Order: sequence, then structure tokens, then C-alpha cells
Amino acid sequence: MSLLFRTNSIGWLAAVGCGAWLCLGLLFAARASGQEPRVLADEVREYEVLVKDKPVGKMLTRISDLDDGTAIAATDTDFKIETWYHKYHYEFHGRELWRGGHLIRVDNHVVDDGKKRGAHATVSERGSVIELPGAKPQAVPKLAVTTNYWRLPEIPPGTNNLAIMESGTGSVDTGWFKRVGQEKIIIDGRTIECTHFRVVGAAKTELWFDERARLVRQLTVEEGYPAEIHLTRIHNNTPVGEAQ
Repeated sequence: MSLLFRTNSIGWLAAVGCGAWLCLGLLFAARASGQEPRVLADEVREYEVLVKDKPVGKMLTRISDLDDGTAIAATDTDFKIETWYHKYHYEFHGRELWRGGHLIRVDNHVVDDGKKRGAHATVSERGSVIELPGAKPQAVPKLAVTTNYWRLPEIPPGTNNLAIMESGTGSVDTGWFKRVGQEKIIIDGRTIECTHFRVVGAAKTELWFDERARLVRQLTVEEGYPAEIHLTRIHNNTPVGEAQ
């Protein structure tokens, strides 16, 4: 699956396309000391998806920060491309659990032109286990990030090879984040200072992250076509201190 055909939207129980069992599973995984963590902040990021500079879909990422230091990020996309000979429809519903700058768990579901598939992963210091429908669990190196790229992972100094999981297929490539420099991007009339990174290796892409290490823009080439995902709006749903 390509980097383009996916979306960011972090869901609570009401997240688009997220079954209650899945979101609850992520929540339970984030529990600390037997107590259910409290939501400190809830942010929704809207993105537009373009292919050859033409809008083809929307991406929504909802990020819930919990008081135990974990974050749940849910991504949902409905994406369509129409040509004279074919109408292509893609949906992606992904959920990631992070602690600090480290990936802990992934639960992704895809409908690719009518074909359903999924990719699930658990990550520990010893490595990762990826589960795909109808296949035996696969042991792989510790995953640093998925091609959702909703946030910049923590990268230890001197690290050149990171394990990157392709969000839809569960395949793993290696690459590293090369810092290009600081750039200003205007989002919804507001100028955001961003850090531009280039992912070097098998999963080549250009990424821009804001001061919170969250995705603002992504550029890549998909099947020979230039593709872009860019932030259009940010909503803060749960101000700090108001979560129940």
C-alpha cells in the first residue's frame, strides 16, 4: 500500500470508523497502575489529499493525550480517484498508541477498492510482532514509526536505520530521517514554524512537523504521480484540565 492511501484521525470511542472494542482495547493497553488514564487534551487535525495537485480526498487525525504519558492517535480516510476507465475507492482506519516519542501498538484496517485487509503490531524494547489476517505472527525489529507519520518519533543520536512499517500492508522497510531545515508554512491564515525532514531509504518521502512534532505536510510520489497531504485546520476539543 502506498503512503498516500491512508489518513490521520485519532479517535475516542466516537472516532469515525472505529469500533468500540478496538478503541477500548487501546485504552486498556494505556492503563497505568490499574487506573484508567484521564484525557488531558484532545486535538483534531484536518488534512487535504492531492494527486497531481488535484484534491482527491480528506484526512482526519484525532490525537488524545492521556495523563499517564501515552497518546492515542486515530486516522481515518475516504479517498477516491476517478478515471475514464475506473473508479478507485480507498478507506483507511488506523489507530496507534504511543508513549512519549515511542510507538507501542498499531491497529489498522483498510478497504482497498473493495478488498479488506488489516495490519496489527505490538512493539517492545526487544522488538516487534506484526499480525496480518491469515498469516502467522511475524517477529521484526523494534518499529520506530509507521507510514502514517502523524508524529516525528524520537530518534537516538547516531541512528541511521529505523524500522518503518507500511501502514496498510504491514511490510517493514528501513530508513532514516534526514533534517533538511526550518521552514514556515501558512495553515488557516496562521504561520507555523516547521522542521522539514527527508525520509531516506526504501520509504522515500518529504515530511514537515510543527513544534509539537506533529505532521503538517507530506510529499511523496505514488506510482509515478506526485502526491501531497497538507494540514488545513486544527481543532482543540478538550482543553487541559476540563476532561472528566
